[in-house]
Amino acid sequence: MFRIQSASEPVEWPVTVKIPQHGGKTVKATFNARFRVLDEDEQSESSAQGDPAFIARVLVGWQGVEDADGNELAFSDEARDKLAQIPYVKTAIISAYFSCANGVAAKN
Repeated sequence: MFRIQSASEPVEWPVTVKIPQHGGKTVKATFNARFRVLDEDEQSESSAQGDPAFIARVLVGWQGVEDADGNELAFSDEARDKLAQIPYVKTAIISAYFSCANGVAAKN
């Protein structure tokens, strides 16, 4: 049986960031995002505004993000916006959001 759920309740979802390293390599790091899943109209409207505006609408919290000193970084609009300015982090957030929104199971 399928039961329609409210899209207003955020969904916790893993985000895997591939951090560039010397020599053309990457290191994977993961954090848990809290995404607000948009309906089709909202998603189309937000996507047209550009990536930072899109991330601002869908990323509503996180766990497992640390600052440069290794301290837990509390979620805030300012912290979210700063993180969204890092290209490889922005790509990871957007990719994870669409996997979540489209019901594609996260990989281990």
